[in-house]
Amino acid sequence: MIRLVSISILSFILIGSLQAQSKGTLNYKLITRAGITNTEVNHIVYFKGVKSLELGIPKKLIPITEKKSETEISEIVVVKSKKPSFVYKDLRLNKLIVSDFIISKQYIIADTLNNFKWKITSEHKKILGYTCTKANLNFRGRNYVVWFTEQVPLPLGPWKFGGLPGLIVKVTDSEVKFDYELTGINLKAKFDDKIIAVPVEYAKDKPITPVQFINLFKKKLSDIEKMSRTTTTFQGGRISNVTINLPEKQEKF
Repeated sequence: MIRLVSISILSFILIGSLQAQSKGTLNYKLITRAGITNTEVNHIVYFKGVKSLELGIPKKLIPITEKKSETEISEIVVVKSKKPSFVYKDLRLNKLIVSDFIISKQYIIADTLNNFKWKITSEHKKILGYTCTKANLNFRGRNYVVWFTEQVPLPLGPWKFGGLPGLIVKVTDSEVKFDYELTGINLKAKFDDKIIAVPVEYAKDKPITPVQFINLFKKKLSDIEKMSRTTTTFQGGRISNVTINLPEKQEKF
């Protein structure tokens, strides 16, 4: 049996319980397998009432140069801004503000929480000691399997995900390129409430829409594809081609 659930309905139901919750922190690990580059990033989510802020700190970056043949080498370029990556949510206002980057330029993107139409199944399993329920989601070009637990009645999760009747414990897309997992939870955490806001480093940045960001990314990708393939002639007449690629974005459109 599958239940179709809109995030706006769940948000209305759960907003009261979330307001009553003491503030806390959540920790997630994201493993990204984008082509020939693997990254592992730890995230911390600060929440209080209906607001939350997620910050990411790169833990491990493994750029790999792949030798496709004797004459062709492919590598992925990963260059990030010094501005912190973040996801800010306001459940009451259905507001979602995130950062993302293209090469070294960081952008701030204004989105909405009313994006998800969850399909909650009757399938259950234990993950990290929690009894979890499986939910499916199609979101902007990717299919996800999400596991959440009603043992922790918080409609929160990593990245843009949320709005389920319990805390999200694990998220994996069908291509296993983006894999989130809960690594810690502290419902007694102490921190300055003022941290739950868009980081001050973005104070002068003008937000753009998700569509505008994806269009900018596609344009940059096209420009790099035109410029990146170079041909070098070595002694003895051997020719080498090098192709530079950008890592995939989680949203395709």
